[in-house]
Amino acid sequence: MKTWILLCLLGLTSVALASPAKLPAAQPDDSFEDEPKRPYSFSWEASRHYHGAPDREHQEERGEDGITRGVFRYVDPRQKVQEVVYYSDDNGFHVDASNLPQDTQAVQDARFRFAENFERIRQQHAQIAAERGVEEYPAEEPETYEQVDIRDFINNVQLIPHTPRESAAVLNHRSRFAENFERIRQEHSQLAAQLEAQRAEQPQEYQ
Repeated sequence: MKTWILLCLLGLTSVALASPAKLPAAQPDDSFEDEPKRPYSFSWEASRHYHGAPDREHQEERGEDGITRGVFRYVDPRQKVQEVVYYSDDNGFHVDASNLPQDTQAVQDARFRFAENFERIRQQHAQIAAERGVEEYPAEEPETYEQVDIRDFINNVQLIPHTPRESAAVLNHRSRFAENFERIRQEHSQLAAQLEAQRAEQPQEYQ
């Protein structure tokens, strides 16, 4: 009996040790958001070869004004030193680098011609608007639509305001098509009547 009591006590003790009290959940600390930007600086250089001369370097610092400034240089595969100068402030990240894409002469010429043509057309439109007494950029009025009865739409689609009108050539072709269609229909009806009459005149054969 004492053995059973001892075993029960040991079991309760092991359960208590295996279920520690729950600790309160940690609250997120947002104090770093209001922390001022502290000045710092660092620099490093490295080489892609063991004990070789440095072929890349990086320097960066943040001043008392909170603006981060830096520069890094490296040797590209063409053995040319490339330099990237940057700074970061409240307006974003700004870069001035020697390896940024450059416009070719053809692209520069195309940009120049486009700017010239754009300015010439703008002046022409402004002159036309002035001659007509129209503002250069008049206020847009809301577009209105005519109310069309659905029965008119079914009977004659031409009543829709923005439906393209048929030209005289299209009307002539439509008229000739209707005439030819009616002539061929009458000819086929006449042939069908003649064939029906011939069948009626032939004596019926009985097996």
